[in-house]
Amino acid sequence: MKRVLIITHFFPPSQCPASVRLGKMAKYLPEFGWELRVLTVPPEIHPHPTTLPVEVPESWVVRARYCDPLTSLERQVYVASGRTGRAAVRSAKRGTPTSYLRPLLRALWRLFPLNYTRFPDRAVLWYVPGIRAGLELIREWHPSVLFSSSGPVASHVIGSVLRRWTDIPWVADYRDLWTNNHGVVYPRWVDKLECVLEKWVLKPADVLTTVSEALAAYLRILHNKQVEVVTNGFDEDDFDQPVTLLKPFTITYTGQVDLTVLNPSSLFAAMTQLQADKFITPETFSVRFFGPSPGPTLLALAEQHGVAPYVRVEGSIPYAESVRRQKESTVLLMLNWSGRPVEGILSSKLLEYLGAGRPILAVGPRDPGVSAILAETQAGWWSDNPAEIAGQLREWITWYDRLGDLPLQMDKRKVARFGRRAQTHVLADILARVAE
Repeated sequence: MKRVLIITHFFPPSQCPASVRLGKMAKYLPEFGWELRVLTVPPEIHPHPTTLPVEVPESWVVRARYCDPLTSLERQVYVASGRTGRAAVRSAKRGTPTSYLRPLLRALWRLFPLNYTRFPDRAVLWYVPGIRAGLELIREWHPSVLFSSSGPVASHVIGSVLRRWTDIPWVADYRDLWTNNHGVVYPRWVDKLECVLEKWVLKPADVLTTVSEALAAYLRILHNKQVEVVTNGFDEDDFDQPVTLLKPFTITYTGQVDLTVLNPSSLFAAMTQLQADKFITPETFSVRFFGPSPGPTLLALAEQHGVAPYVRVEGSIPYAESVRRQKESTVLLMLNWSGRPVEGILSSKLLEYLGAGRPILAVGPRDPGVSAILAETQAGWWSDNPAEIAGQLREWITWYDRLGDLPLQMDKRKVARFGRRAQTHVLADILARVAE
């Protein structure tokens, strides 16, 4: 039996996209002949809800403890970001402590060492406990290959040390880039220094993996190594329960919203046009946001467009409920990244939406990756033009009123390749080659 030691800071039950990716990999690797152990941290280190199912025996998971003095403060911000309702809008406008605290801390989060992406990362205090726990696991369990996933970069730092000290083959997984990261931008001189550090840390890695071909091409040039693609995706088991569609035409977004880079203004502007033409009413049309979203800010934006009665901000919900909310919706909303342009950033949300089997409306700047997948799978439609979005919504609403559903001809064969089982099979083959 082949054995892999997975090193990751994020893992279920912490509910976030990184935990989903690693949790599903751990779930399916045994199907392809792999024993595994997971080296991670206690869930209370993260501010996220602890509602994501742990789909492997807890005895396989080693949670190396350390103290993060910023956790309690981050949790306050996270909880505050989930406030919902029009009362939250009014309180934010009145200047409550939350309204002042969140912008300040959001600014601090973009400075090192307070983020989960760049070095020194938020998990810097996990380096030593993680290395100790990893060495103990190696002595007792004898893995045949190491697999680390970042961010934070602590996972790769630990993997690098264990690779150098034990000579066990190592595969390093990039969910996002380390340097040249799309979300955390440093001065050029810091980038150059950090790039040297990244190359040194990853030097002993045997193979790198990442989530898209564009990121793989960048990493091949940076590290001069073999880089394979293991995309994000959806777990068919999570989406196999039948769900009844809601009667009103319902657009749903699940996940976090940062209006500086993920903005639904084009959709709200299209709704303004439809409302002026009396084509929609709050009784027949709604847009829902589930997740740690800036509720007051979203509702204030909707009020600016005059469509607040159509918009609901519900706050965070468990992952299983998020899946159900997606499946019962008429259309799923994808907000394309509008921040620093970096080719190859493909949100796991889009691939999760494919599992729900509902039409996808992508709004925001054109994203080649999103557009390509929507075209390949015939799963939805993209635009950032309010008039075009309004036109598409008119067509969809008309079909929905006639048929009670939308005539979407999704290519299920193309969609299936983004299943978690299929992508974990790709990873299992990579691990086997490296272990040999």
